[in-house]
Amino acid sequence: MKCDTIHLVEDSEADVLAFSRAIRKLVPEAKIVRWSNAKDALEAIDRGETSCPDIFFIDLNLPGMSGLDFLRRVRANRELKLVPAVVLTTSSDPKEVQQTFLEGAGGHLVKPTGFAQLVKLLQNCLSYWFETTLLPLAR
Repeated sequence: MKCDTIHLVEDSEADVLAFSRAIRKLVPEAKIVRWSNAKDALEAIDRGETSCPDIFFIDLNLPGMSGLDFLRRVRANRELKLVPAVVLTTSSDPKEVQQTFLEGAGGHLVKPTGFAQLVKLLQNCLSYWFETTLLPLAR
């Protein structure tokens, strides 16, 4: 699976640790760039302090700017518009699910409670984005 850089916008240290461990099992060579809030992520991206990722994982419930606002800004950015962006959150509220897709998310994943389930969820997600579907070249 070819996935070099993953951007994670997540404020929970426990969730970051679990996500990182799961990704290491699936794509050990992938670089994970993490921000604990959307504002810092956008500023780093705007300043060119980080490379364009292969995929974004975004929590909805973030301090300050919400994950939806972050997603909206990413989709408005010409250089990031085509990068897969997946919401990874605790919410399964149908209205929030609909809103994530309206804002341009490529998926809405509900955080599982167990580590094995997280690994499987991320494996399915990454397999879809990097093995199953064709992505545009200009990303």
